[in-house]
Amino acid sequence: MKRPIIQTIEDILHNKDIDDNSRLIEIQRLISEQHAAAIYIEDSKSLMELYKETIQSIKNTDQISNLISTGFKNLDLLIAGFELGELIIFGGRPSMGKTTLLLNLAVQISKKQPVLFFSYDLSESALTTRIICNLTSCPSDKIAQHTLTDNDLLNLLNIEESLNEFQLFINDSCSNSIIDFRIQCEKMITEKGIKVVFIDYLQMMSSNKYGNRRELEISYISRELKRIAKELNICVIASSQLSRAVEMRGGDRQPILSDLRESGVIEQVADKVFFIYRPEYYGFTHDEDGNSNANKMYLILAKNRTGPEGTAFLRCDLSRSSISDIEEGTMPLDGSNDRFNFSSKRLDEIDEDPF
Repeated sequence: MKRPIIQTIEDILHNKDIDDNSRLIEIQRLISEQHAAAIYIEDSKSLMELYKETIQSIKNTDQISNLISTGFKNLDLLIAGFELGELIIFGGRPSMGKTTLLLNLAVQISKKQPVLFFSYDLSESALTTRIICNLTSCPSDKIAQHTLTDNDLLNLLNIEESLNEFQLFINDSCSNSIIDFRIQCEKMITEKGIKVVFIDYLQMMSSNKYGNRRELEISYISRELKRIAKELNICVIASSQLSRAVEMRGGDRQPILSDLRESGVIEQVADKVFFIYRPEYYGFTHDEDGNSNANKMYLILAKNRTGPEGTAFLRCDLSRSSISDIEEGTMPLDGSNDRFNFSSKRLDEIDEDPF
């Protein structure tokens, strides 16, 4: 017979063989498992029922609210927008612009939808400085070095009133627990109506479940993020580090799905996987047609469950934390180029689900 949860918690509290931190971890794990087990499981539906619901949703013009504009025309042309219930991954090597891109997306989306931004890397003060640079086009080094001119300071003061239009909430909590993440999401959904949650970045999160076995831990966290997105009906957008294999590769060094660091499960559970690529970073000053690559950012859509893959082109100014559209727009991948397509063969590399 299964022991009542209260009795199990009492056993943990009175266990003299573990320290207080271990007790807390065990209790958190126990509560998380109880929460998952208590989730209401809906009855299976017939195909006819699902058909009628689908047709009704198509007829319902309000259904378009399920799509959330990214705030960037070229990106919206590629994917039509982010969807509730999705897990979106933006992968990139260090200094490629992951945090800048996520902040720009958060700022744009927060004009119309409440957004929660978790930062496990930069402080809330550092993030705020980047947002200010973005909104005023003031170089970040001027703020850091306190070399602002009177005109710069005036520009900073002039954005105060306009900040009310942004429904953006930032959390730089020192706790990187997936359990605390869910609790905070549920709290902000109830209090602020949060629709989109950003995470910078995935590898900084922890489950306290697998110790030093990071591949298993990242696999577990990835699955939990997808589960949270679906159960809470929010869009979860996370940045992810890529392995050094990108730097060792010849040619243009554009990332591929197997470059996702520490876990093949990330590519398996994510609804969309983008790679952030700046050819200028690797010294490629011009593309094959002779066009300048200066300040150009490629968003390579390598996996897309709801449509085709492709590439959106953006302009970036990292010194001002600024991202904007450029004329090139988007480029779909033709059938002959399967470089960024999700391959079922990659699933063979993933160990049998240990959870």
